[in-house]
This record gives sequence, structure tokens and C-alpha cells, in this order.
Amino acid sequence: MTGKKRNLQIDGLKAAAVLLVVLFHFFGRYDEIYHVGTGLPVPLMRKLGEFGVTVFFVVSGYFMALDKGGLRFALKKILRLWPVYMLGISACFLLTRYFPLPGRTVTLNDYILNIPFINGFINKPYVDGAHWYITDLIGCILIYSLVNLTRDIKARTAAIVFFAALSAALGYCVGHYEGYKIIMILYKLVGSGHFAAVLSGEVVCRIVKKQYIPAALMWALAMALCLLCFPKIEAVKILVSQLLLWIAAMGYVKPLGFKPICKIGEASYSIFVLHQNLGFLIIYYASQTLGYSLWLSVTVTVIMISVGLSVFVLIEKPIGLLTNKIINKAAAH
Repeated sequence: MTGKKRNLQIDGLKAAAVLLVVLFHFFGRYDEIYHVGTGLPVPLMRKLGEFGVTVFFVVSGYFMALDKGGLRFALKKILRLWPVYMLGISACFLLTRYFPLPGRTVTLNDYILNIPFINGFINKPYVDGAHWYITDLIGCILIYSLVNLTRDIKARTAAIVFFAALSAALGYCVGHYEGYKIIMILYKLVGSGHFAAVLSGEVVCRIVKKQYIPAALMWALAMALCLLCFPKIEAVKILVSQLLLWIAAMGYVKPLGFKPICKIGEASYSIFVLHQNLGFLIIYYASQTLGYSLWLSVTVTVIMISVGLSVFVLIEKPIGLLTNKIINKAAAH
């Protein structure tokens, strides 16, 4: 893949990932919070949801490796995240002010800190708890904005070695010096250990480009960082995610390119940002009248995927194209 022609199979992989996350939240996480008794194996569903998030980090790393530019890269990525995110947190904040969602309603001050993505870095509540992913993703974007200052493969690899070591050191300090807030802030600024999954995405990119020596070094760094920062099962999830991404990048699984599925993958960010608390709100108040049933969660799943698809078409895609045009035009001058 050159980065210019869209890989539909990777979109299909993203669709599978976001569906795992959505299904966990509506059929597992909701039961954890409100004890409705779905009878489903919540621990297993949690693992599947976590796997979906790992896939997102790995895919993000693949595309970061394809991108170019330092600060322009970071600006482009973060500006593309913001409009849909702003819509999501604003809708959630306003609705939960009038229709309180027990344990999921935040203050005006918390909402204000959410607007510029600050809250996650200073340990303040999220308007929607699922957005912790965005905090760690921004940390990884910031790392890559520095890594991307050079396109020389040796210098780039040296920079990645440095940031992997820094992430590992900060991860160790977080575990042993928990009371020091500055350490936690710095750790989040380097992706909270999820740099390992993002780096694993670059490994796939290097393999596809037949740059095997840098790929081997980055893979070793990613695995070492993962094992230092997370339980061993995370390394397994990353390895499986890498394999799936490589298969998709090489175009070996044609069903992943099925266009209706790809549309969900293409809109996966909008779906992810909007679905959790807004979906919880619908389930919570509908169940007050109708009583809870699994069909209610099924219905809300369909509703929130449809909302995410609509927001992608009407907001995320056009604003993303406009943002890229403005940044590229500014860079040309």
C-alpha cells in the first residue's frame, strides 16, 4: 500500500475492531455498571473489547509510519480527531445534564478540560470514559511528530529506540512512584505504554516495504516494552493484531474488503467516539419504561453505528478533507 490508495481490507479490519468494542460496551460493560443481568460472559467480552482497542493502536501505527512531517503531522492528526470528539462530548454533556446517567455525569469544569484533550493528561474525569484511548493515541502522535522529523531510516530507528526506552523507564516509575503526578503526566505523553502497539504497526509497514532489519529491531523493542508495561496477554494481542494487519495490508483476505463492512471501518472513529455514553443513556432510560432485554442492546448497537456512519459522512470526512487541504496549502508556502 502506498498511502494514496485506500486499502479496503484494512478498513474491514477496523470495522471488526470497532464492532468488538461496541459489543463489549453494550453487552458487557453496561451490565458491569448497572447490573442488569445479561447472563453473558462479561470477562470474555472484556478481553474481546480490549483486543479491538489493541487492533486500533496497531493500525494507527501502520498509518503513522506511512505519513510524513513533524509538527504538521501532529497538527493534522489532532485536528482531525477534534470535530467529532467535540460533537460527542458536547452531546453527552448536555444530555446527561437533563437526563442524568448515574456514575457517568461530569461537571462543567470537567467538560471544559475535556475540550482541548487536557483532562486525560492531568487525571481529570472524561465526559465519556471510552475516550481514554484518545489520550494515549495523542501521546503516540506526539512521539511520531518527533520521530517523523527525519525520514532517514537509521535516524528514525534511533529515535524510536530512544522513545521506547523512555516509555519503558516511565512505565517502571509509574509502578514504583505512583504518588508523583509529573511521572504519570509524562507517561501519558508517551502513550502510556501503548506506544508498543503503535510501534508494532510500524513493524508491519516495514515488513510490507521489505525493510526487514529495522522491522526486526522495532519488533523486539515493541515486545520488550509491552512485557515491561503490561501483562503477557497484551503481547499475545499485539502479535495477533500484527498478523491480521499484515494479512489485510497484503490483500490476502478478500471478505474484509466487502464494501458495507468497509464503510463501518472507515467511520470507526466516529462510531467509537459517539457510541458509549450516548448508547448507555438510551438503554438506561428505555429500560426504565420497557425493562431491560438483550434486544434493547441490539437495537442501540444498530442505532449508534448508524449515528456514527452519518456523522462520518456529514462531519468527519468533509472536515478532514478541508483540514488536510488547509495544512498542505500552508506547508507549501
